Amino acid sequence: MSRAIDLKDLKPETRKRLGLTRAGKDRFRKDDVRSHALLTLEPIAYLTRDQRRRVLEHAMKINDV
Repeated sequence: MSRAIDLKDLKPETRKRLGLTRAGKDRFRKDDVRSHALLTLEPIAYLTRDQRRRVLEHAMKINDV
């Protein structure tokens, strides 16, 4: 039976190379923000700039509630 590796046993540089983070230390990185922003804007890409602005302003109002 194999044993699981505890993340605490790995050196920080090894964790970084593997793309692992410690529990509770997950980050929402800049690349994640860009990727989600593009996915969010895709459905309204056909709108004009002014229409997109209105839609996004309305979404911000809804988000504040």
